[in-house]
Amino acid sequence: MNQENFIAALFILQDGTRDLSRCPSSVPRDGYLFVQEERCYQFVIFQEKYWVDARNDCNNKGGSLVIIKDQQTQQFIMASLGYLGNSKQGIWIGLSDSRKELQWEWVNADTATGRARKAGPMGCT
Repeated sequence: MNQENFIAALFILQDGTRDLSRCPSSVPRDGYLFVQEERCYQFVIFQEKYWVDARNDCNNKGGSLVIIKDQQTQQFIMASLGYLGNSKQGIWIGLSDSRKELQWEWVNADTATGRARKAGPMGCT
């Protein structure tokens, strides 16, 4: 991401973090909770978990692992990770090939397009 895109994404991040009242009460109101386009994003970046454990943790909090539907969401996630100092370690997202090897689908059962990359800790939406 070049600096111009990062600044635009960071502006979206800063502008979208104000109203946490619509986020589930089970999610702590801390520096890792953001709102973007009516969605709450909790970045759980300092806990190491397997993908299935990260998915279960999100489900137990009333959410799911993040589904990245568009470039704006991707930029928001990347800017948030940069803002939180975790731009190189990554997060678990809601993409899996657990039903069939190399057949990627989102946790909502939508088929994924494009290429998957290495993942790390987790983030919930």
